[in-house]
Amino acid sequence: LTDMTQREEARAEILRLACDESRACNPDCLAVFADMLPALADRDAALAARLMQLPTVGQLLEQARGSDPGRLHEARQVLRAGLTEALESWLLSLCQRPCEEVYVYSADAVAQRSLANTAMGLLVDYSATHAGIAVRRFQSARNMTDEAAALTSLVHAGLPEAGKCLEDFSRRWAHESLVMDQWFMIQASAPVSGVVARINQLIGHPDYDTTRPNRVRAVLGQFANANPVGFHQADGSGYQLLCDQVAKLDVTNPQLASRLLGALSIWPHLDDVRREAACRALRSIDQALISADLGETLGRLLLA
Repeated sequence: LTDMTQREEARAEILRLACDESRACNPDCLAVFADMLPALADRDAALAARLMQLPTVGQLLEQARGSDPGRLHEARQVLRAGLTEALESWLLSLCQRPCEEVYVYSADAVAQRSLANTAMGLLVDYSATHAGIAVRRFQSARNMTDEAAALTSLVHAGLPEAGKCLEDFSRRWAHESLVMDQWFMIQASAPVSGVVARINQLIGHPDYDTTRPNRVRAVLGQFANANPVGFHQADGSGYQLLCDQVAKLDVTNPQLASRLLGALSIWPHLDDVRREAACRALRSIDQALISADLGETLGRLLLA
């Protein structure tokens, strides 16, 4: 009940902020979270971490028809910043706990890692002055969960420290294909400016291989499904990129191409500008030159 109630309260506050030009958080909403989260974390760290993560823009888009993903993202960032400011001392205390020397897989250990990494993500996103927290965790991590979380927080906040950490990560794990998939995923899902250009760079990377479905999903799948801010550009460049790449992929893997294009099934929920851009990108795919699998998905989307 607490999970559902508080997540609904967070969702309502983000939707309110998206329509409020002043972009001022409701102090009562912040007070509820500030009073509740530290005590809840002592009883149920997993639940506290889940509440701190807030509803995603993708989840909000499914519930708020005709919404502008950019405004939803900005509103969500306002609430994240408000929560971080209200809980900064407590969040810092969570991050100051030493990293595990030996990796333990248990419900409690997973919950504690999630709590600490969520706190780190909030702090780094809130202020570049906290970048050192993520850099230190990245350097001292004894497990992939902490290492990837630290890298994600730096990349998604668009901080300069991310560059060297990305280089270090790829150099250390270049021989591990599944780990390198995470390297691609972290960048493809980053809600930063110029993300469409970043996706094109990843597609042109020597380790990007269209014959490896996991690698394709790590880039195109993450971009289309886990980066609503970057994917739903008002000019339609994100939609066009996906449609162009799907048409090329269809030659060798029509099933994967069809599944990837399914990310555009959300287009009827978007605002007028983006709906028009999505339809334009979908219609740019030549139905005479594609497989039956992709053709079926494309036809269904165009009739939505």
